[in-house]
Amino acid sequence: MKSTENLWLRTLFLALLIFVINSWSIHHFGDKVTNLFLANGPLMLVAIINFLIQILTKKETSKITEKIRAWFFFFLKTPILIILFCLFFTVGSIVSSVTLMSDGMLDKMKVNLAPEGSSPSKHTIKELYGPNDVIRYIKFTSPFGQAFYLEVEGYLRHSFDLYPWVGKKVRVVKDLSISPSILIRVPIGVQLFLPKGKIVVVSNDSVIAESKTNARQGSIIVGHNVSIPNAFVEKWKRELIADKVEESAAALSLLTWQQPKAVPSSERLFPGKTIVVKFLIEGNKIKASNKFKIGSEEIQDVLMLIEEEIP
Repeated sequence: MKSTENLWLRTLFLALLIFVINSWSIHHFGDKVTNLFLANGPLMLVAIINFLIQILTKKETSKITEKIRAWFFFFLKTPILIILFCLFFTVGSIVSSVTLMSDGMLDKMKVNLAPEGSSPSKHTIKELYGPNDVIRYIKFTSPFGQAFYLEVEGYLRHSFDLYPWVGKKVRVVKDLSISPSILIRVPIGVQLFLPKGKIVVVSNDSVIAESKTNARQGSIIVGHNVSIPNAFVEKWKRELIADKVEESAAALSLLTWQQPKAVPSSERLFPGKTIVVKFLIEGNKIKASNKFKIGSEEIQDVLMLIEEEIP
């Protein structure tokens, strides 16, 4: 009598618990993993049992049925249901997920996710491939949340609190801010030194990027490589006209500025960061320089000033 007492109620509770576990696992692990273990696994077991029933004798089939029935009523016991619920509640309160979606980005991007203040050993570095790629991180957290940060190549660092149950979804294009790039130009007055010069980028007295120049390349772009806006080119033309630069010299300057060399930075660029740029020739003599703070725009145009012009 005890085994059948409140049978329907306990069966309904078990079914509800399975449904909640299935929904939770889909949310955090994705439908592929969930289908493999929570859907295909039981279906495969049912298929095996049906096959065995076909080839076994009635006595052997009866024994299997009794064992299945015993296990079924075992999981319907009230203490077992309470234990299963408490176990699921405990796991759900300390395990969460971060789902990162490339959101249409075509480039391959390195991704780093780690708790705030953690050591490098706890960093999880992966890569996003293609416009429809998805990365899932399964992370331990606390019932009241834990601070994490996400670094995606070409984007500003993104900090957030990771809570259990709900997890965190991040869409690269929609939720992240593009890391600024700097277009650095050598002024026309010292471009005759381009074949023997170099551009040096300094932050906090440390060189974070540098590149040699040549007769046809008097600019670099530091950060992620982006196309030069047409508005920049039109602005340069107006400036050259205002400075009454000869047409041939102006055309040469535009050529050296419109073909910047992409130079990686050893440090992350972010708005507000103070940068010093220098154009050096033989003997590390400074011919032009500029000091500025990085703005919030995607690409910042910086023209160095000839050393004699610097106040």
